[in-house]
Amino acid sequence: MSYFEENGDCFVIRPSSGPNAGLRPGQIAALYATAAHFTSSDEGAIVSLPTGYGKSAVLVGLCFLLRPKRVLVVVPTASLRKQMGKTFSDLDVLKRLDLLANRDLRPPTVALLESRPANREAWVALEGADVVIATPQVVSPENDGVSPPPEGFFDLVLVDEGHHSPAATWAALLSHVNANQVLVSATPFRRDRLGLPGKLIFHYPLRKAAAEGAFGKVTFDAIDTPEGADRPEIDELLATKAEAIYRRDRDAGFDHRMLIRTNTVAHAKDLVNLYVAKGLRVEAVSSMVSRRQIDKIEQRLASNDIDGVVCVDMFGEGYDFPKFKIAVLHAVHRSLVPTLQFIGRFARTNDLKTADATFIAPFSHVQSESGELFREGVDWSVLLADVADAQQAKAAVEREFTEGFDSTDTGSVVDLLTLDNVRCHFTQRSSGHLWSLT
Repeated sequence: MSYFEENGDCFVIRPSSGPNAGLRPGQIAALYATAAHFTSSDEGAIVSLPTGYGKSAVLVGLCFLLRPKRVLVVVPTASLRKQMGKTFSDLDVLKRLDLLANRDLRPPTVALLESRPANREAWVALEGADVVIATPQVVSPENDGVSPPPEGFFDLVLVDEGHHSPAATWAALLSHVNANQVLVSATPFRRDRLGLPGKLIFHYPLRKAAAEGAFGKVTFDAIDTPEGADRPEIDELLATKAEAIYRRDRDAGFDHRMLIRTNTVAHAKDLVNLYVAKGLRVEAVSSMVSRRQIDKIEQRLASNDIDGVVCVDMFGEGYDFPKFKIAVLHAVHRSLVPTLQFIGRFARTNDLKTADATFIAPFSHVQSESGELFREGVDWSVLLADVADAQQAKAAVEREFTEGFDSTDTGSVVDLLTLDNVRCHFTQRSSGHLWSLT
């Protein structure tokens, strides 16, 4: 008998009775909706929960609820592989939320797959694991030197940040694993309009999550920049404001850290020098930094040996570090989805020594698709909910529309027409109406 078959009854679905006690309504609904789906369908399940709402508890809880023999967990980055490994190997999230009937329950055996399995023997070596955690770069058959897992090796696949799944590496992996598949994402819609594989079985609106008090207050502190100011001048203004807010929060007794975002490695180095000159302990993190160095920086963040990090597209998607409460945007996201994810990370409320979050940015730099989010005084818990839920509703309507076509006639024109590559343009002329497809 497998670990989850043997210990499934140890998982207790307990409604929340306060902070860090039990499951929120959306988490409970996601668990039951997924279990119900697989009683009657083999189609992949898509579950949409807001960023910061508690996906980890759902992912681990699903393993106990569905009782698979062996689980493959797919995450987008090496940082998340390590983080998810700790979540499963310690069962810390279930213990913290008091969801285990036996708090002394031994954890499952977890394997972090860090090198590509080149043959069947490499997979067989993992037979002793209850949970295997990997990135698509390591485990996808789309990549050279990767052998797909043997038939039946996994009977459950959990995909974190499932909006990546249309990418070639993710799609190849999912198509090669014949198992129940659950894709969990805060944003199951994509700007490129590629559909996710599976059926959207549950979506929890961000507005409902916000109404529950699942997120803390986030304040946007706009920096006025002189007309014609160059980048060094703007950097100086941002850093000065960041220092003041950081010291204000520390003096108030809050255990906050700074996440300073830019878009180039060279600029990150300049910013480290700028912040250090102000007496702040910061280090740069980018794809140029080794995994071992990043691990050390994470440890120093957690132990309060440094005040923050300057990041180039790191510590973003899926990363859970509730002490990040001050975001300094020397470079902003231009599109909505990464902005929503980024903000959601700072709105988490599962750390008792943190308070409200602050975003600092020059308003002149946020005139973009996500610019509306950065108006001074905006209530982000409401505005984010409205924007995200509107996007989700639009995507759901489009998905329902395309699924309404009968494509059983293989080879027919319907097979060629999806809303991903078809746009209807309506033009009214004096002589009547003209429709065109492109």
